[in-house]
Amino acid sequence: MQFKCDCYCVKCTKTNRNDILNQFENVRKNCPALREIFIPEDYWPEFSEKASETLDEAGHYPITLSAYKSGNLDKITLPVDRKIELTPDRRLELTPEGL
Repeated sequence: MQFKCDCYCVKCTKTNRNDILNQFENVRKNCPALREIFIPEDYWPEFSEKASETLDEAGHYPITLSAYKSGNLDKITLPVDRKIELTPDRRLELTPEGL
């Protein structure tokens, strides 16, 4: 059984390459996996600064930004989104078949 995720990061498959960092910031704000695990709030300023420096260079994107750019961000975030969603409190609501 495949895990169904309604996270914002899964729904975002189109990117406008002219404004990719601002779009990614919006996705990050709405995705617990990106916001809490991959790029926490205290690291975002450094991440966005370094990412903006490399946006003009060929292929030197951070892996999360590169995955977003290619439409594959959910391949990275889905396992973490699942872990966040299936916290101990939520597990009590699931049947063994749902795990």
